[in-house]
Amino acid sequence: MKKTGKLESGKLTGNELIKDIDLENFDLNLKIVDLKTVPSTEMKLSDIVDIKKQIDSEVEEGADAIVLTHGTDTLEETAFMLDLLYDGKAPVVITGSQRSMGNLGYDGSANLRDAIIVSSSELSRNKGVLVVFDEKIFLARYVSKINSTELGGFASTVSGPIGNVYGREVFYYYDTIGYKKLEILDYNFEKSVYIVKMSLDFDENIFDKIIDKDCHGIIIEGFEVGAVTPAVQDKVEKAIKLGIPVVLVTKCIRGGVRCIYGTKGTAVKLKELGAILDYGYLSSNKARLKLIAMQNSAEKDEIKSKWNLY
Repeated sequence: MKKTGKLESGKLTGNELIKDIDLENFDLNLKIVDLKTVPSTEMKLSDIVDIKKQIDSEVEEGADAIVLTHGTDTLEETAFMLDLLYDGKAPVVITGSQRSMGNLGYDGSANLRDAIIVSSSELSRNKGVLVVFDEKIFLARYVSKINSTELGGFASTVSGPIGNVYGREVFYYYDTIGYKKLEILDYNFEKSVYIVKMSLDFDENIFDKIIDKDCHGIIIEGFEVGAVTPAVQDKVEKAIKLGIPVVLVTKCIRGGVRCIYGTKGTAVKLKELGAILDYGYLSSNKARLKLIAMQNSAEKDEIKSKWNLY
């Protein structure tokens, strides 16, 4: 706690986090690494690169699994980006807490214990990056923070949890279809990829300001099945002609982008202009990270044709 009485996140060490977790009866050899001690709102792409490199190093040295604690504000984004990049068999499990240590109902110890149990299960191998929260196991690709205060703060509105953990038991409901992993050529990510969210009576002139800022990409969170206003379509056409990739996602949590309507501003028309349509139910935040990663990958010249494979 700071002297103001307000909470300060990102300051607890690994030893402090595990001190109240009963792991004495588990046959585990834990190694604690304090890699980053920053609030999750201050996370940068360079921090995710550092975490990825540390994960690779630990696995190469013989680690059977990795557990990462992370602040909940950007946990889903870090988890997704790591899942795009990590191609190992060893489980990588991310968790955190909705309530702070010392507060009534602190959930951090239980979540961390569950994450360790999930990571140590042979069933968790080859599933990519997982998120464990409130006894539930989620795929990093689809997990989202849906509640800012309740203990069950995370969910997957697309697929639901992939499994659960209770006591020492880990149970998976179904297997997963694995997405391809990106081969990154350069980890100096360019972050000037912008998110634009459609809303009623939207001012399309914001695109001119974005395009003039050395823009490397635009993610549009469109209406319903993926649509923008007719005036915005003109701005999208301008951006694409300038060589700026434009990705269309939808603000709806289910259903995805679909080519249904044929009027100006719809997904059909944007696709004809060269926009990338996301069929993978990605949020605009995750689509932004994916575009950034793909621009630095072996697929950088085939982003449009390869977008929905990753």
